[in-house]
This record gives sequence, structure tokens and C-alpha cells, in this order.
Amino acid sequence: MKKSLVIFVHGIQSTTACWDELKKLMDKDPAILAAFDREYFAYESKIGFGLFNIQQKLPDYGEIAKEFDTFVSEKFTSDYYELYLVGHSQGGLVLQEWLVRQLNAGRGRDLRRVRELIMLATPTLGSNLALGARKAVFSFLSNPQEARLRAFNTQAADTRRAIELQIMGATECNERNCPISIVAFWGTEDNIVQSASAEASFDVSIALPGDHHSILKPQDRDDPRYREVAQALLAPVGQRHVYEIDAYETYVRVAPLTGDQQSYTARRAGIAFTERSDNVARIERRVCFSPKNNCRDLFRLNYQTNPRGYLVASHDLQPRELGEPIPPNEAGADEITDFANSGTQFTYKFTPIPGRCHSQGLDIWNGFNGGGRDVHFHTGNNIRCRRYSFTVDLVPYLRAGWNLTDPQLFISPWDTGEHEIGEHRLQENRVPASDTSRPGMWIWNLENFRGGIVDAVWDVAPSVNRG
Repeated sequence: MKKSLVIFVHGIQSTTACWDELKKLMDKDPAILAAFDREYFAYESKIGFGLFNIQQKLPDYGEIAKEFDTFVSEKFTSDYYELYLVGHSQGGLVLQEWLVRQLNAGRGRDLRRVRELIMLATPTLGSNLALGARKAVFSFLSNPQEARLRAFNTQAADTRRAIELQIMGATECNERNCPISIVAFWGTEDNIVQSASAEASFDVSIALPGDHHSILKPQDRDDPRYREVAQALLAPVGQRHVYEIDAYETYVRVAPLTGDQQSYTARRAGIAFTERSDNVARIERRVCFSPKNNCRDLFRLNYQTNPRGYLVASHDLQPRELGEPIPPNEAGADEITDFANSGTQFTYKFTPIPGRCHSQGLDIWNGFNGGGRDVHFHTGNNIRCRRYSFTVDLVPYLRAGWNLTDPQLFISPWDTGEHEIGEHRLQENRVPASDTSRPGMWIWNLENFRGGIVDAVWDVAPSVNRG
């Protein structure tokens, strides 16, 4: 499995040496070593006070962001799965600046692989400690970085608003928006960056023992200054519009029908019809949300069969506590009416419960006839799923003596919402089966699934010897 990359960015009047204590502990942490490679971005942030440094100019945030962009392009290659960003003090502001510049340049989709932004003692709302002395010193020493650290700085406020609207408030990645998990740490003894400035309006903030600099100096891996940061990397906090899912399972079983089995009752617009089908299918989906899921947006499980098909649906919460009611379907009245009128589609919407599983079952008649033996699901563009499992079960056809072609699974990484998805069956989107040990059954297991359109296609044909 691919590793992810973590890039660390230091603060003002500092160097990459500020990460040395964390680095030493991470070098001996098996979980961190297995999941990540690490890089340390350096930029000029120190200014001297000697005779020969009077005219020294430090780069402003725009220049640092450009340097960082080049650094990311060089280090974050296709060999990595996702990108994590960690900034201390001003380093967190530099990272915010880079993210906003990417969005404002219309490169929001490129940020989809940015998994998390971690900030340690970052003065998002500014720091006015010894402001008078700082102004006096830097009235003759050029330091555009220091100016951005002041409370009520206009440029800093613009960046902060963009983070709130285009990242924290984003529901999916597009040219100008991209939802990214953010966690802000602050020191309980920090007199340089107050807790209110570090926490700002971020959804998740965590206190660490220590002052502005000592929060980067944990003694061992049991020290909360290490444990909390490592945990944030290994189990990222949830974003308010991104579903954090531990496991997402989809099971599709199709069976042939013969003789009297082919007759079934369909109720359309309140009228019962006797119809016939040569196949019946069972589709089951189970979604288990992470305890760290912070998204409360309604999650949707829906399915639409062909116009001649008919389906019956059920849903449940698994496992339920004794006496716990089945969660209601929160779909709109018009969506529920669509099913009552046609019997060809069903939508189940619910508020996800962190640490719990939700499921949906569908029985479908006449849904997988000749020329239409395929199924696809729209999983959206705003999920982070640790394990995604997809099963196609054609064992009943095998037992009945039919010939089977191996199903193919395609995953288009962007869910466009289109239902005519044949053009998405590109070979680069094809995923090889993980398990074919049982004849007639194919299983795909994917790690770190990011959503999109999941599309399976197969075929069956009667055996020439089948009597």
C-alpha cells in the first residue's frame, strides 16, 4: 500500500531544527514509519541586527507560498497517496496562505489529495505580544512576515475568511473549493499565541501542555505533545462536510428464475400488477462511520433500476441497542413519492451516527436482463473510506448450469452524477478483483477509497448442454 507524505513547516525566527524532538520520536514509531514519509520545508524567516543585516529583506507570504508550491511539486509525487501538512506558529499561516492561493488560482481539484492541515500554536487571529517593541524594531528592518502576525491584519483576515468559506465550508472539491480536515493545537502556557487566536473558528482544537516552543519538545511517545499529534496524523479528524467511514460494503447477488418463480407482484402508483422476470437480485449496502466522523449532512443510499424493473427496499441500523428504534428515512417527500409511483427507485437518507453502521437491502426483479447485466453506484466526492468492499455473487447462475463471464469493476474517481456511465469504463479505471477463490463470486477490497462512480459489468448465458 502507498504511503502518504507529511510536510512540516517551521515558524518565524526559526528553522527546520525546531522539529528535531518530534522527528527523533517519529523515527522510532512503527505506525508513523509504516504510514508516512516526512519532509521539512525551510524558508528564510530570521533577520539579523548587525551592521551588515540592516538592509536584509525577508520574503513575504506570497513569495514563501510560491517556494512551497515548488517544494510540494518536487516532493509530493504520484508515488504517494495523500498529503498531510503540519505547521508550527507562522508555519500554519504559510500553509493557509498556500491553500488559499491554490483555490483562488482555480486549482481546488488538485487539493483533493490534501488529507489534513495540522497547526501547532498558529496565531490565526494574530499575536500582539510586545507589539510596541516589534513595531519599533521593524520600523527600520524590513519584515513583511511580522506584519502578518499582528491582530487585525487585513491580508491575514482575508486568508482566514477564505479558509472558513472555501475549505471549512466546502462540500466538495471543485475549482474554487475543497473540504480539508483541520486541527489546531495550542499550548496551555503559551504567552505568545493565546488559545483564542490558535483555536479561531476551527471545528477541532486541542490543548497541549507547554509554551509556544516547548509544545514541540515531547519527552517520549507517551507524552501528550507527541501522542496527540501522532494520533491526529494516523486518525485524522473529520471535516464537517466529508464523511469519515471505516468500512463500506456493497454486495450484489443475482439469480435466475424459471417456471412459476418468474411471476411476481409489483405495486405501481397504488395498483398491484402481476409481472414476470427471469432474474431476481439482492443488493445490500452497509456503511460504518468512524468515531471521528464530524459530518452531519444527510447520507444517501439510493438505487434506480431500469423502467421495467421493480424493487422493494428495507433499511436498518446495525447493531441496535435493545429498544433502539430503526432510524427513520429522512428523504424528502418527493423522493419517497417517486418510488411509490414507479417502484423503480428508492432513496434512503439518514443522519450518520459516529461509530455506528447503517444498512440498506434491496430486492429487485427484472433488473438484470440480457444487455443490461451491470450495476453502478454514485458514492459522491466527499467520503474518506478506510476499506471499501464490493462483491458480485453469481453463484446461483453457476449452480443452474449457466456460463459466466468474469465481472469487471470500474471506479471513476469523480462522481459526475451521470447515469449513462458507459463512457467511464476506461481501462485505467478498471480495478482487478482481490478474491476469486470461490467459483461464481468476485470480491474487490480497496483501501483508502475516496468515492466516485463504482460500476460493475458482467454477462451470463445458458449452457448449450443445459436441459
